Amino acid sequence: MLYHVGMRVRRAILKVVKWGGTVVAVVFAYACLETNRSQLIVSITRDTKVHVAGGQFGFENIPRAGPSPFVWSVQSGYYSGAYRWWYEIHWGPIYRKVHFPLWLPGMVAALLGAYAWEKDALATRRARIGFCPKCNYDRAGLGDGVVCPECGAGAGGNGK
Repeated sequence: MLYHVGMRVRRAILKVVKWGGTVVAVVFAYACLETNRSQLIVSITRDTKVHVAGGQFGFENIPRAGPSPFVWSVQSGYYSGAYRWWYEIHWGPIYRKVHFPLWLPGMVAALLGAYAWEKDALATRRARIGFCPKCNYDRAGLGDGVVCPECGAGAGGNGK
């Protein structure tokens, strides 16, 4: 019975990864295309800003003389710079800047989503043709409601 609940949880996680990875990949793809022509800059203090522009997410800290008050400001507008495809890191004693491309987390999400889609399609195909969706054991001759004798997957041939 415990394994039966575990299979349900595993299928639920697979569904979340499958759809979540797809949605996140689409959002990052849109962000990559949109930041080629527009930008969003959030200033946290006078010296520190976080921005999305040119296909990258960036953090910059440029210390200036005097105190740095905690002031929030948000700017958006047209971006006229070059599209950047790779990361950029400058970490010195005074000037700190970190940029990473938006396509990178989007690609990771797309790969995770594609893997989850493939695992789900494989389990569905195995259950449809009469094999155990977990271990691929041929369930021919086993009645409905019988647990897989190889791995203990749930009854019904669908791994639930």
